[in-house]
Amino acid sequence: MAGKTDYGVLSEYCISNQEKFYRLAYSYMQNEQDSLDVVSEAVLSAYESFAGLRNPMGIKTWFYRILVNKCMDALRRQKKVTVSGEETFLEIPFEEKAYDATGEIVYQSVKALPEKYRTVIVLKYYEDCTFEEIARITGVNVNTVKSRLYAGLERLKGLPEMKGVEAE
Repeated sequence: MAGKTDYGVLSEYCISNQEKFYRLAYSYMQNEQDSLDVVSEAVLSAYESFAGLRNPMGIKTWFYRILVNKCMDALRRQKKVTVSGEETFLEIPFEEKAYDATGEIVYQSVKALPEKYRTVIVLKYYEDCTFEEIARITGVNVNTVKSRLYAGLERLKGLPEMKGVEAE
């Protein structure tokens, strides 16, 4: 049953989760404008391919996969472009109500991890995805997700910035 109702579900989902999408994109792109561009591209791509979504209950993992792929595409494009001179980016990190310096240290340390670990940690702890959802988003099996999460957390523990930071 493809029709206006289906697109209404997508619209409502995108509107109600736009801050989460921006936060995830920002964790990859590291600047406001690129993050907004990537989210816009992901929303457009979602609308273009929504008719092919077999299970509307899987909209979360389906959209997150689109968004993560758009982020990775944008990062690959940026690597191909060489910039002469210095650029200054305005960073506007998402602030939780219970913000503290420890949270900022952890967030900055997670950003420094290789992409395969960072993606799993961000989706698990910042976006509250299950292992199964992360597996569908990243296109790997659940055991790989778990091993990447464990390896990423071990790498975080080994960082000098993380010495003295207690796990919650």
